Amino acid sequence: MPLNYESGSYQQKYCQDYENMSEQSSKNSKPKPIQWSKYLKEFLMLFLAISLGFWVENQRQDGEDRRVEKEYMMSLLDELAEDSLKLVDAIRNNQIKMGGFDSLLTALEQPLPYTDSTLHLVYYLQRRYAGSNQSVTLSERTLKQLVATGGYRLIQNRQIVSEIAHYQERIDRLNSQSHTMIYDFQVRARVISVGLFHARHYHGLTRESARRLLDPSLPLKPLDGSPKEINAYANWLNTTNGAFFYYGVQMEELLHRLAQLMAHIENEYQILHPNARPDRLNSKI
Repeated sequence: MPLNYESGSYQQKYCQDYENMSEQSSKNSKPKPIQWSKYLKEFLMLFLAISLGFWVENQRQDGEDRRVEKEYMMSLLDELAEDSLKLVDAIRNNQIKMGGFDSLLTALEQPLPYTDSTLHLVYYLQRRYAGSNQSVTLSERTLKQLVATGGYRLIQNRQIVSEIAHYQERIDRLNSQSHTMIYDFQVRARVISVGLFHARHYHGLTRESARRLLDPSLPLKPLDGSPKEINAYANWLNTTNGAFFYYGVQMEELLHRLAQLMAHIENEYQILHPNARPDRLNSKI
């Protein structure tokens, strides 16, 4: 049966369908509420993941820094132990050399012309103690590495950093004093001695074999110099000996600081070095 588009039933049905469609469209076009809890949960999970990643990386880096820090301290401790033995020997040798200079000065003060025994003693003491340089060379490899690589920032105990810096300053002072002692004083005294002593008597002799010069049967020529020249030589020897004394004082002070630094490092990092203990250092001098 054909639809009658003008009939009331059709128009009523059409209006009803239109209203239903409009109502459905209105329901579909209404905005849904934002689920903030869902977004907040995702944000917190992302934040925690990033924070955990940073924390893990910081822990890893901190562990690596502590490992490198301890390696630096172990290396430094090895060098300090070695330097402590060097200083003990150098202090002892410096005291022996000062005694030799004192004996040489006493012999040079004898009246001219020297007796044979005095002449042999002067030649021997000059070759044994005044004819060579003597200084201590300390290891600074780890100290220089700490400066070059910025390793000081890894050391958490700032007191140890301060002690290392003071120890380096003492080394610099000792090196400066060594340069003054050798080149400003001892070399000048040696230059004067060239005009006084006959070099042929020293031919083939080392410091250890110089004792042959004490043989009274060995003929020695008198010193070629006036009393004024011999006195000038003695004055330079005396000045050099004073430099030796100050050099010894500096070595003892450096050894004291070294012992303190070793003890602090061993206590801080729980390291016990087998070759040198601070409480044994002074007993070796």
